[in-house]
Amino acid sequence: LLIAGALERQAEEGLTTEEIARRIVNEYVSAKQYIPGIGHPTHKEFDPRGEAVTEVVKEVGAWGEAGLLFEAIHQEFVQSTGKALPINIDGVLACVLTDLGFDANEMAGIAITAILPGIIAHVIEEIRDGVPLRIVPDALGSRYVGAPERHIPPR
Repeated sequence: LLIAGALERQAEEGLTTEEIARRIVNEYVSAKQYIPGIGHPTHKEFDPRGEAVTEVVKEVGAWGEAGLLFEAIHQEFVQSTGKALPINIDGVLACVLTDLGFDANEMAGIAITAILPGIIAHVIEEIRDGVPLRIVPDALGSRYVGAPERHIPPR
């Protein structure tokens, strides 16, 4: 949504890439909002997933207008705030999918598909290791409040 909207504004207002990048960053920073696609709680200096996807997309010549604009937004953010946060995988995917013509609703479905293998790997690891990482013990307030256990009759 950020990238598509920024591209639209850039065209409507006849701004250069640097001018729209400056405006976008100023708006977010003034409103004390984070810029979607920049920064990650785990990957503080660089997002290896984002960098890998960007490398492949550039290699095949598909890094387009949205990617170039987001790089300008990122550069302006780093320069104006002094925070060297990375472009994260969500930002990279937004750029690539925008350039491919997808809208925000379609991107959400594609993003879910993209993260599903990681979720499956984590669950399988928990099952194999016998260490359920996502279970909150009863002592910490976890309590099932749904329907009681039901038995499904055999076919």
